[in-house]
Amino acid sequence: MQIWGSRRNSEPLPNFDKIVGANEWKALVPEADYVVIATPLTPETKGLINAETLRLMRKSAYLINIARGAIVDENALLTALRAGWIAGAGLDTFETEPLPTESPFWSLPNAFITPHCSALTPQLRSRIVKLFLDNLTSYQRGEKLRNIVDKNVGY
Repeated sequence: MQIWGSRRNSEPLPNFDKIVGANEWKALVPEADYVVIATPLTPETKGLINAETLRLMRKSAYLINIARGAIVDENALLTALRAGWIAGAGLDTFETEPLPTESPFWSLPNAFITPHCSALTPQLRSRIVKLFLDNLTSYQRGEKLRNIVDKNVGY
């Protein structure tokens, strides 16, 4: 398996075979078997996955959203799943949560829905504690902290 990704800059990351800049990600979509959305919700990413993007995907591809529901145009995704533009979707988040019982996503055989729990792993708490303790030590030493939210970019 090859793992490709995009980020604001195209600097390499460990475990990725290819990284492209923020404006180049659509070129990767037609070659992907799985498109995983793991981006923050910002004004730039709201509705990022729309009908145009879904049409770029292979008919055998799956869309997986572990980010925020508003990143995906849900009406376009419903069309894509019903019409067979893509094979299916794994959806951990929706614009309205919890997903209403009358949502058509519940009845689609190619939609796999989880209760917004993709962050929950056996290691979650130990990772949070380790990050907190590492940052506390760095703070006490006057060193740079990890995972600082940049309010100018929205995450």
